[in-house]
Amino acid sequence: MLTLDVYESVADGDRLAQLANKILENYQGTGKVLRTDTRPSTAGGKPEHLIVAVLFGAGFLEAAFARLRLSDGVGTVIVYSHRVYGESGGQAMGDWLKANGPQVELDLMALTALPAPAVLESLPQSL
Repeated sequence: MLTLDVYESVADGDRLAQLANKILENYQGTGKVLRTDTRPSTAGGKPEHLIVAVLFGAGFLEAAFARLRLSDGVGTVIVYSHRVYGESGGQAMGDWLKANGPQVELDLMALTALPAPAVLESLPQSL
């Protein structure tokens, strides 16, 4: 599953870092954080953050790869999620992460052609 969230109140690198810290705290409270990474702002690029975690739910585990970035001056979070259901989900999730995790991270961080925040906001917000 791919989720795109827009945060209108996040308009600079400091606020993006604050949002990353809030998401990190949330993930720590509901699962185990496997990896974090920060790409600081450079002359040619904007800051970005990555959080990879396994979240625990009732009867399932969910791997979440969250990329935070600024797009058109607005904070965006792109989350790729993969769920494993059942009592023996731990082994299945570990196997899936080993086989797919590094590539998912590379692909997520390489995404460049994403809808502008204004386009995302114009979509229906509920089904």
